[in-house]
Amino acid sequence: MSASSDSKGFSSVLPVELWQEVIDVIAAMEVRGQRSSGWLQTCALTCKAWLWHVRPYLHSTISIRSLRQAERFLRANSSSSPSLPFMASYVKALEFHDTRSENEQPYVRKVLPDFARALPDIKVLSLWNIDHTSFSRTTQLALQNGFREVTHLTVQRGRFTDSRDLIALLSSLPQLQSLELLNVAFALSRTLEPPHYPVPLHLRAVDVDVLESFTDVMRWLMRPSLTLRPRITELTLPMPGSADAYPLVGEFLRRTTHVQNLCIQWQMPSAFGYEFVKKSVRNYIDLSVHTALKYVHFDLICVIPALGANFSWMPILIWQLANAPALEEIRTSIVFKQRVSNLEDFPWQDVENALVKIKLRSVSWSFLVSLPLQAEAERFVRTKMPRLQSQGILNFIVV
Repeated sequence: MSASSDSKGFSSVLPVELWQEVIDVIAAMEVRGQRSSGWLQTCALTCKAWLWHVRPYLHSTISIRSLRQAERFLRANSSSSPSLPFMASYVKALEFHDTRSENEQPYVRKVLPDFARALPDIKVLSLWNIDHTSFSRTTQLALQNGFREVTHLTVQRGRFTDSRDLIALLSSLPQLQSLELLNVAFALSRTLEPPHYPVPLHLRAVDVDVLESFTDVMRWLMRPSLTLRPRITELTLPMPGSADAYPLVGEFLRRTTHVQNLCIQWQMPSAFGYEFVKKSVRNYIDLSVHTALKYVHFDLICVIPALGANFSWMPILIWQLANAPALEEIRTSIVFKQRVSNLEDFPWQDVENALVKIKLRSVSWSFLVSLPLQAEAERFVRTKMPRLQSQGILNFIVV
C-alpha cells in the first residue's frame, strides 16, 4: 500500500458498501461462533473508517468480572470526547460475573447503580454468580431509575435474600420481554405474600429450571388485584418434586393460555417416588386450555429406571393437547441407564394411542445417553410405535 493511500485509510481503495459488508459478515460469523473475536479487533486497527463501523460490534456486549474492570469501564466512559463518542452509546448487552476470591468483597453492589446510570438504554442484562448482598436497598432504588429499556434478563447461579428481592428486580424492568432464571436460590427459605410491585406487562418468554425460585413470582404474576397480566407465549417450567406445589403450578398453567411453545420438565429425586405424580397431574394439570400451542416438549430429566417409576400420566397430558388445533410437534426427551431394555418402563402403547389421535407434523424423541445407545434407542422406539412410523412423522434428535 502506498503512503498516500495509507494516509487516507485502507477504506479509500474499496467501495464503502464492500468493506461494510465484509465487516458485517465477520461480525455475524463471530456471533455464530464460526470465527474468533480477534477478527473484529484486527478490522478496528485497519483505519479510522473501519474503526467507526466496527465499534458498534466490538462494544455491543460488555462483560464485567471484577471491580477493577468495572471501574476501568466507568472511567473510560466518563472521559470520552466528541471525537471518541461515549462507549455507552454502543452497548446493548451487559454481563456481570461475580468471580471474586473468598477474601474479596462483593463488587456488584458497589458498581451496579453507576452502571444503571451510565447504560440506561441496554437491552440485555445478565447476572452470573451474584450474591444476595448485591441487592441492597440502595441498589434496588437505583435500579428503579435505570435499565428501564431492558428486554431480556438472565440470572444464572444467582442468590437472593428472599423472593422479594427477585421480584423487586423484575419489577424494575418495565420493558422486560424474556426472563431466564437458572439455578437461582434464596438465602432465606420462606413463603412470602406477593408484594404489590408493578409487573412487567410485556413479558413473553419465561425459562425456569428450579421451581422453588419461581413459586412466589407465580403468585405475584397471578395476584387477584391485577387488572392486566403478561401474555406469556413461551414457557419452560419444571414440575414439582412433591404433591404440595401442584395446585399452584396447575393454576399458573391455567392462567397462561396464550402459550405457544411449552416445555415441561420432570426432575424428581427417586426418594420421592412417582406415586403422587399421576394423581397430581389428573387433579391439577389441565393443558386443554392451551389452544394456541404449536410446540410441546416433555423433558423427562428423571432417569429410567427409577424407584417407583410410573409414567402413566404421560398419555393423560397428551390427550389434553387434542384441543390445540395449531399444535405441530410434540417432543419427548428421556434419560435412561445402561441398557435400552430399561425403556420398557415407559407406556409406549398408551402414548402412541394418544399421539395418533392428534394431527401432528412431527413426533420427536431424544435420548440423553451415549451415541451408540441413541441409535439403539431409535430402533427400539420405531418398533414400539409402528403407526407413527408408518405415518412418517416419527423423528429423532441427536443430542
